[in-house]
Amino acid sequence: MSDAVETPAAKKGITGHVAGWMKGVVGLFLGVGSGVVVMYSNAIVNQVVKPTRPVANFAVTADGLTVTCQNHASGDSGWWDFGDGSSLDPFDAGQQTQAHTYAKVGSYSVKLTVRNFMMEENERAVPVDLTTPPQTLPPTITALNVEPLGGTAVVQAGFRITGDAPNADRLIFDFGNDKPLVVETQSWPFEKFVVFDKPGSQTIRLTGVTGKTAVKREASVEVKPAVAGSVSVVLKVTDSGTSVQKSVTPTTVAIPLPKKGEPRFERAVTATPGWTIVSAEVGKLNAGVVKNVKLQLEADRKSGKLVGDWAASGEALAKAAGNADVMVPLTLNQEKTVFVAVPAATVSAVVTATGTTVALPPQRLGLQNPQRKIELQIARAMPDGTQDVLVTEADLKFPWKGAAVSRPGVGYGFGAALAGNQLQLRVDTRR
Repeated sequence: MSDAVETPAAKKGITGHVAGWMKGVVGLFLGVGSGVVVMYSNAIVNQVVKPTRPVANFAVTADGLTVTCQNHASGDSGWWDFGDGSSLDPFDAGQQTQAHTYAKVGSYSVKLTVRNFMMEENERAVPVDLTTPPQTLPPTITALNVEPLGGTAVVQAGFRITGDAPNADRLIFDFGNDKPLVVETQSWPFEKFVVFDKPGSQTIRLTGVTGKTAVKREASVEVKPAVAGSVSVVLKVTDSGTSVQKSVTPTTVAIPLPKKGEPRFERAVTATPGWTIVSAEVGKLNAGVVKNVKLQLEADRKSGKLVGDWAASGEALAKAAGNADVMVPLTLNQEKTVFVAVPAATVSAVVTATGTTVALPPQRLGLQNPQRKIELQIARAMPDGTQDVLVTEADLKFPWKGAAVSRPGVGYGFGAALAGNQLQLRVDTRR
């Protein structure tokens, strides 16, 4: 009895024999059903296994800083990227247009990415040039009012300037050569305060600017010299408090498809650092993917849970979502409280022997928990035009009594009380 040795040639022969036998069996099976296979195999592959490839096709038009994309794309899911760092917008095949407003001029790239349910992707990017600012109305100054805050024959004459400048991007206040220019970029109407400590005609020049277009307007006031020996009071009133700032913040929350067929989803959402969420609005959703979507806020309103129900399950859900994360558009209405210190307003008046009542500026609008600080200075006018400061108080507390002051041949005593918005000042003179 001898051992057979399997040579490479013999092994190849055996392998070929088995392969031929298998090929014959498969051929027999295919021969029986060949009509069905030949007739339907291509349709199955092309329609089920290979769906139509997505095409990211769109056109862009611009109006100022707003672009509108005309949707000519095909695909089951995707997203818009407007190239300015904002949140991605979900692609909706049934939405004919997609608009976006940029915060500032510049050159951007709008990109659309689309997918089919086989996760095949196609993308297209279109450059958008917004370096030319949008057309704006020219600035105008419709009002410029100047009113004295107290007397004008005092050592320091305070004035309140109010008015309106529609369409102006910024305002430039010129109070004379000895004072710096003041530039404001805020909402109008406007309110400013200025103090003149030199007698004579004073001109207030206001320039409103938008882009390269400017408009000017002037107003003049007459400041009289203080009478030698007269006593004046100067009050510097500073208001402070808190103000609530509001913000509308669009965002997009990605929800992964469930892996174990869970009927609901939950996703954490946090406020912008330093802000709290007041409310939230859910944007347009794919009804075949999610439903009953809402944001449940935590007690501190610094975060919340985006919850909802899946509108389908299993393969139906995956197909409806394009086998990709579900993009939920969300708009957060946020707010935060900030401390605000309003620039000081100066009020002045000539002190009389019977007492002086000084009307304080009204409390500034829009401040919560308002605080008011009043600085006081009482001075007498000297024959050479200078002033002799008799008393100062950095933060008046009422009722107030100042220390007595002596000058050659005369002495002064001081006292003040506050009644509503009126400061009642008494200066006693003893010779």
